Amino acid sequence: METNLPQTPEEKIAAALGATAQKKKPLPQKRIPIILGAGIFVAVLLGAFFIYNQLRVRDVVIATNEEGSQSYDYAVALAEVIRETDPRINLVILQTLGSNEGINLIQSGKADLTIAQADAPTGSNVRTVALLYPQIYHLVVRSDSSIQTPADLLGKRVATPAVGGGSHSSFLHVMDYYGFTEDDVTIVPIDDRDVMNAALLDGEVDAVFRATTLDSSSLHALIDTGRVRLVPFDQYDAMKLTAPALAQYVIPRGAYRAAEPIIPESDLTVIGVPTALYSSAGLDKSLVRSITQILFEHQNQLAALNNLGVYLDTPLESKTVLPSIHVGSLAYYDREKPGFFERYYNELTILATFFPLAASVYFALRARLATLQRNRAYRYNLQIAALLAAMMSSPSAARAKQTELKLLEILEDVLNDMNEGEIDISDLQAFSFVWDKAMEAVRYREAVLSKRRKSAKRKDKLLPK
Repeated sequence: METNLPQTPEEKIAAALGATAQKKKPLPQKRIPIILGAGIFVAVLLGAFFIYNQLRVRDVVIATNEEGSQSYDYAVALAEVIRETDPRINLVILQTLGSNEGINLIQSGKADLTIAQADAPTGSNVRTVALLYPQIYHLVVRSDSSIQTPADLLGKRVATPAVGGGSHSSFLHVMDYYGFTEDDVTIVPIDDRDVMNAALLDGEVDAVFRATTLDSSSLHALIDTGRVRLVPFDQYDAMKLTAPALAQYVIPRGAYRAAEPIIPESDLTVIGVPTALYSSAGLDKSLVRSITQILFEHQNQLAALNNLGVYLDTPLESKTVLPSIHVGSLAYYDREKPGFFERYYNELTILATFFPLAASVYFALRARLATLQRNRAYRYNLQIAALLAAMMSSPSAARAKQTELKLLEILEDVLNDMNEGEIDISDLQAFSFVWDKAMEAVRYREAVLSKRRKSAKRKDKLLPK
């Protein structure tokens, strides 16, 4: 059984297309409803999930100090503002012993947010949301005390809040800066603020150290007795080298007591750390953005519930070293930054102006090149036609052989032009068809002439001599 193989490029392409068409099977009609139904089901499922995600109430756990502390009261106020602004967010308050425990809860995934002092050690899972209020270092001594600077605490007894809290950790930093050890200074942790105040007034301790805000009621109660004074921290720049979270503050003259005696007697330079709202790095971006937006866009409402709300600030330009800002908060802070099109408006305008012109030039040149390629291929076809016409007008074996050689020369020229890009591959396919037909005609003419010569020779042999 003989198999006819395609010889010309057109026949080869047609055969390849036919083989491809045989491999493709039409989709059975009964599968179409199934596919459409599956598509509709997926669309409905995605839509239901989107609606559920938009309407569901999400619990967000925030770790604070114990009830009655500043961070706890701040979280209560924040929860109220969030509840009135976006009921889909439910802020759940988790009480702890201080900043360190709150950060540990975030690290372990048991809390989503925490209110902590910026000098508390953080981990890789902690991100900054906002700066809430400053915690100023207060070193309070009795009026008749010999302690004039923190360096005079050597051999003294100092009361601080509970171990693990922000104030206790801050005092450890102060001790470390002045080179004190636990043998040099006796730390007396006292949870109850009233008991702490009484211990100082009664001489049971030599000083009280607290990192707190200016409006701390228990601190005001102590200073209002008129029997104490504040010790300044005057080595801020040097202390910041070892504690990058520190910030410098000034307590205005008379901030705690206006007269008899004035406390402080003059503007008092002190140090402190900001209290920050931290979040887990993995907390949903859109959720953190919403909380950040509520904080800043409803700050007046927050300050009305808790006066510490007036200190709210962004961490963008803070000189305090903080964990990196959460991407959700950063999205809110950068909301007014120009977008991509606004930033590159001029460049895009120039591109929009010159791109159509460049495209027009490109396509014009490409069309010109295509025309030149077609014209060159067409001229080769004309040469072939002229050769065939000459061969038919002068039927001889020599002319046929000469035509065959000329066709081979033309084929070589065409291949060289194609390699140099002067003829396109599509034009080469059309040329090859013409060239094949011409070569068939030449060989057919050679066969006819050869047959005629043989017939003439036989006749000559048969004629009588």
